[in-house]
Amino acid sequence: MSLFKQMVIVLGLFLGIILVSVMILNFKTATEFVQNQLYTDAKNTAHSLGLSLSRVQDPSDTATMETMINAIFDSGYYERISLRDVDGKTIYTRENDVRIKDVPLWFVRTLSIHNVTVKSDIMIGWQRFGTLEVSGHTGHAYRQLYSTLIHLIQTFSLMAAVVFGLLYLLLSLSLKALVRIRNQAEAIIDNEFIIEKKMPFTTEFRSVTVAMNAMVDKVRDIFERENETLRRYQELLYKDTETKLYNRRYLAAKLPDYLHADGPISSGAYAMFSFEEFDRMKRELGYENYSRFIRRFVEVLEEEFTGIRNAMIVRLNENDFLLIAPTVTVSDIAAGAEKVMERVRDSMDALDSRLGSYLAVGCGVGHYSANDTPKTLFSKAD
Repeated sequence: MSLFKQMVIVLGLFLGIILVSVMILNFKTATEFVQNQLYTDAKNTAHSLGLSLSRVQDPSDTATMETMINAIFDSGYYERISLRDVDGKTIYTRENDVRIKDVPLWFVRTLSIHNVTVKSDIMIGWQRFGTLEVSGHTGHAYRQLYSTLIHLIQTFSLMAAVVFGLLYLLLSLSLKALVRIRNQAEAIIDNEFIIEKKMPFTTEFRSVTVAMNAMVDKVRDIFERENETLRRYQELLYKDTETKLYNRRYLAAKLPDYLHADGPISSGAYAMFSFEEFDRMKRELGYENYSRFIRRFVEVLEEEFTGIRNAMIVRLNENDFLLIAPTVTVSDIAAGAEKVMERVRDSMDALDSRLGSYLAVGCGVGHYSANDTPKTLFSKAD
């Protein structure tokens, strides 16, 4: 499981418990308030109606008393209002069946509201006339509490959605730094070195990003140094220092791959160019003339043959140069070699007219195949 999911689950449970606890506490408070309100309304009604009934002059005027009771009963939410004489005999009673609308049955069964009957003594003159009993209507209390519950659920659901949305956004922004750090680490595998310039706002992630950038920069420096060292080593090992062409050691390592390859490069043509009198030329005409001629000869070779795919030009020793050209016929190589020889002759005349009397250049072309070995190929070229 990812860190993001773990943090979302833990923080989600924590916030969910807090929100549910607060909602339950609020609903409990609302229930107690409604319970007390039901009792208080019944008590106030009993006292006020009792005072009104006490002002009746004639104790036998029950019609006026009934009118007062009916007016109060019809204007409020009451389950029962009863007037009894001193002997407990009922003089007049108004009752209302408890029918709860718009409230689920499970809510009524789950929430039990205790309905208290409030009594008030009726005094007419200086004599006790009887007792007034008032009971509030629990249906209104249930509707009020159910409406409160629905309002709390809606409010806290909205709060939970906002809180979880902000939590998701905050965690996404915070953990993006870890994704970028992972991308940095994965890029190193592909020899790519990414320096993260966008610093996260979280202190811990910021310090990790700074450390990761320092490590990436250090690894890049090590890689570049090692790569440069390897490049120089390969140049010393496999390249001729004078012409920058591949040397005999490189040919010995690469040629078996050509000969034993599964494909068209296992056969083709070759050309060898050999020079004589290089030593005498350097002694009598100077190293500078020799160096200029060699550079020009290499340029001619590359211009004539580098267009051949997978072609390899190698300097076997100071005097011999070998061209391996896969998938090319001998006639094509011969045509190219003839052009090289002509351009070499022109270069001799252009560089120094005396070069022709010092140098002898020979060229041989031939065909190679997968049946040849490096040894037989060298023998044929020689």
